[in-house]
Amino acid sequence: MKKRILYIILSMLIFNISAINAGDNPWAKSLYTKAGIAGFTFLKISPTARIAGMGNTFTSIADDINAIYINPAGITEAGNYAFNVSDTRWFVNSHFITTAYSMLLGGFSYIGVSFVALMPEKTMERSPTLGDENGLTGRSISMYDYSIGLTYSAKVFEQLSIGIKLKYVNETIMQLSATNLVVDIGTLYYTDFQTIRIAMGLKNFGSDAQYPNKILFHMPTVFSIGVSGEVYGQAKESTLRITLSGEAGYEVDFDQRYQIGTEIWMMNMIALRGGYYFNTGTKDPWGRFDYKGNQYSLGLGGKVGLGNSVITFDFSYTKSDRLFEDPIRFTLGASF
Repeated sequence: MKKRILYIILSMLIFNISAINAGDNPWAKSLYTKAGIAGFTFLKISPTARIAGMGNTFTSIADDINAIYINPAGITEAGNYAFNVSDTRWFVNSHFITTAYSMLLGGFSYIGVSFVALMPEKTMERSPTLGDENGLTGRSISMYDYSIGLTYSAKVFEQLSIGIKLKYVNETIMQLSATNLVVDIGTLYYTDFQTIRIAMGLKNFGSDAQYPNKILFHMPTVFSIGVSGEVYGQAKESTLRITLSGEAGYEVDFDQRYQIGTEIWMMNMIALRGGYYFNTGTKDPWGRFDYKGNQYSLGLGGKVGLGNSVITFDFSYTKSDRLFEDPIRFTLGASF
């Protein structure tokens, strides 16, 4: 039975990679950059400090409430009840807010809800024909994005969890607004070899969407494959535990991306994290700019036990291209 399920997972892996890179995919062999063909791109922002601190290599880690954003299968490892809230200082004085809650339904089934929102800073509108001598019209430009998600996950057997997440997404710029429904699907499999686990996640899968002005765009679909395991210490109660993780992402609006990350837990109380990104930049087809994207990340976390509850706090710093501020994240959570 276990071998059959493993074969199914591997088949899904091959199918999804083939689909994204297939010849009938209009973006797969484009001579130009694929950046800009998808909307709702806020869905690809790293949601919490722990995830970002490990360089986004979290699909196969997925052992707490953070999994609800990356791999819905992982909330089976989050505890009977869990929640978190996170704030990210994003580009151009904007903020990215996330919050989530999960609970045990009974048996081996779990349910969770999540909310993410990108809130850019308001700017004054300028017009060469309608504005004053400085071009100001007296109106401000407002925009916001948000997503509300409902997650269900279950353990098929002790080593394998499968999860699905339905998300309602909204993107609003001034009077223009677009909405859609997308789906995340994830698997998390603990192998029999050491502590190696393998995971896959299909995120933001849905039909194309469009604004009222008929501008059509694709959803920012991402298929991720992750592998992780401990290279020192195995149990969570180990005095020192070192975890390595690697991940590959296949995106509709970008070339393949790769990340590696590590997490070091000391006394199961303090965590140090780091991650490195490969191929995260993009170039103008005409050579006018070269944006290098995220380069590396660092993180710090901790746990405090209070009776049967555990309080967690995390911080991360991501080194980004010189064109933008380096994102900083803070996350507070608890499980009980």
